[in-house]
This record gives sequence, structure tokens and C-alpha cells, in this order.
Amino acid sequence: MNIPVQTSAQIGAVLRMVRKLQGVRSDDLAGTAGVGPVFVIDMEKGKPTVQLGKVLQVLHEAGIQVNLEIPDAFADRPEGSSSAGLDLASAIEGAAARSDSSDWTQTLKALLLNRHRAFNTPSHKTRSND
Repeated sequence: MNIPVQTSAQIGAVLRMVRKLQGVRSDDLAGTAGVGPVFVIDMEKGKPTVQLGKVLQVLHEAGIQVNLEIPDAFADRPEGSSSAGLDLASAIEGAAARSDSSDWTQTLKALLLNRHRAFNTPSHKTRSND
């Protein structure tokens, strides 16, 4: 199930709901995620200054997957046309070079390149001009 979120309070509410549905206490989740119990409580309350790395640890431990959605406008740009002077392939290569996970790198490349190809098919270009 995908749930769009825009605030730390929304992330906290989702975490609390999932944790309670799993029957897990906040201090138990904190222990298995390697954070303090106060951190989980702060997260669930929507504290906007919690550390992102720890947030991702807690969400992962709770079984909540985080996905980032790249705007479609980036897939529509021809190579070499981005405002920063980088094309999509160069951006992917840069992100991959900074990653410490080869699995993540390969997944990123595949997802973004497939999306780029899908938006450059004749059928998509026809639909977007209608």
C-alpha cells in the first residue's frame, strides 16, 4: 500500500499505526532498530528534527518501505537538457558512484532508465500532446 506523506507528523502517524497493528511496543521497536525509546516516541509524535538515518532504520525495522518518486518531467527531458547541465544518465551514474550498496545502485539504474525509455516511446509522446 502506498501512502503519500509530506510531513514528519504523517510519517509518525503511519509508523504508530503499523506498529500497533503488529502488536509491537515502542520500546521493543526501538531496541530492535538500534535507537532509544524516546527516539521512536519523538518520531511517532512527528518531531521534525529527528535524524533521517535513524528514521530510515526504524521504518525498515517496522517493515515500512520508503520509496522516492521522481517527477515525470525529468523522464521527458532529452539527454543533456537539464537545467543543471546533467542528463538523466549522468545523474544516475553520479548517484550510483556515491552509493555504498551495489544492489541499490543497480535497482536505481534499472528503474530510472526504464522510466526514461517509457517516456520517450512514440505512444507516450502522442498521449502527452493530446
